[in-house]
Amino acid sequence: MGSCLSRAQSQPTLPSLKGKLSIVTGANGQRGIGYITALELGRAGSAVIVCARDSTKGEEAVNELKKVVPDGLFESAVLDLSDLTSVRNFVTQYVGDRPVNLLVNNAGVMNIPTRELSKDGFEMQLATNFIGHYALSALLLPSLRKAGADCRVVNVSSIRANDWRGLSSTDATIEFVRDPVAYDSEYIYSESKALNLILNNEMARRCRDVKFVACHPGVCATNLFRHKYGWVKPFMQTPEMGALASIRAATEADAVSGTSYYGPNGWYGDPVSLPMPPLTTDPTIAKRYFDAVEKATGIIVPQ
Repeated sequence: MGSCLSRAQSQPTLPSLKGKLSIVTGANGQRGIGYITALELGRAGSAVIVCARDSTKGEEAVNELKKVVPDGLFESAVLDLSDLTSVRNFVTQYVGDRPVNLLVNNAGVMNIPTRELSKDGFEMQLATNFIGHYALSALLLPSLRKAGADCRVVNVSSIRANDWRGLSSTDATIEFVRDPVAYDSEYIYSESKALNLILNNEMARRCRDVKFVACHPGVCATNLFRHKYGWVKPFMQTPEMGALASIRAATEADAVSGTSYYGPNGWYGDPVSLPMPPLTTDPTIAKRYFDAVEKATGIIVPQ
């Protein structure tokens, strides 16, 4: 599919997704990467659950999506990934016993200027970008398996995952709360996006019957930059271009679970197949993080 996803096209060419159910986190009305991903999945025939942190944003997104695809099967759902109660409620109230063919873990926050803790007591970037998506992926495993062999989870990382330097040799445990004196919003963001890849790869090791595929969108002019570097947005690529990586990860027939990683080879461009940062593929590091997140959430994914 790589060759058919090009910036020269007004929209990508996808296989028919009729009869399938997709979930896209962070697909609100800001016309970001999640919104474009939901749009193209719906245009290809999939029913799409459009997730947003509040009902108003979700409903606004669905209304906009239906203007573009009038016969699209879009529905809105409230999902705050920084709140584990909200994650659990989403799975029981909005998904229920329906089979899920595709989960796109897209939502994220970046460069929160001052240290914030989630309702569960975790640093907000780690809570939203990693812990919430871990919990969502784990709790949706029964729904994904109901879809049979045709089920997939896409984990959207960032080129900033390359900046993560890994665990220091002095780390005895992994905490999801950082010292406020040493708060470094940019580095914690890099860690959280590296953890998206660690999540992808460790889940692939533990769940052989579900396909886990990762991607990164390059540097895109989205609402992620509301806290910092917004002045460079005119020089970034569009959300439509950035979403091509997610769309390829969601539909590439030859994608290999826990290995395939799609995105621009740099800040801009069409999605190509890329190697992941080496630290994110280390199963020893992954086990340490999974032991910690299982303890933190009480949600266990068997090895």
